[in-house]
Amino acid sequence: MQGGQPGQTNSGGLGIGLSLCRSIIELHEGSINAASQGAGLGSTFTIRLPVVTEQGTSTAALLPRPQEGVKILIVDDNRDAADSMGLLLQMTGHAVKIAYDGVSALRSAEDFTPDVALIDLAMPDMDGFELVRELRDYAHLHHTRYYALTGFGDSGIMEETVRAGFDGHIVKPVDIDALAEILRSTGNRPAR
Repeated sequence: MQGGQPGQTNSGGLGIGLSLCRSIIELHEGSINAASQGAGLGSTFTIRLPVVTEQGTSTAALLPRPQEGVKILIVDDNRDAADSMGLLLQMTGHAVKIAYDGVSALRSAEDFTPDVALIDLAMPDMDGFELVRELRDYAHLHHTRYYALTGFGDSGIMEETVRAGFDGHIVKPVDIDALAEILRSTGNRPAR
């Protein structure tokens, strides 16, 4: 985990890119390995993907059949992380809308009613705590489940996210299997 406090931006990443890369490669029945000789010596990434030997076989045949999708709003000022997660979630059958700041998320919610909103806590101008409070005031979002998306997982932050109105807390780097389970349970939840 990198330093900093929730509500403050950090110029470095939180490792979500490699986790998402691994998930996308595994969706194609491949594998990825990372190796390094140490700090400042660079890294080597080895990706192995199956070879398609039959003509006419599309890469779509390598992907698992999409599950019943849910509508997801991703709000994160880290564009690479938001776009990567959005791509992965779209590949698994979900409808995704991405916003890179709180104001854009509020605008998106006017015409997009998500089942799940994944909200980064540390964004400039309007942090995730303020954003979830604003979104909870939208009557048409009464069924939306809100998850704090952050690099901080200590109990104090988790308690703060619950007080702010989040339904759950997802620590970066995102455990893709845990996220998939959250989305599965949301998709199976009866409508309110």
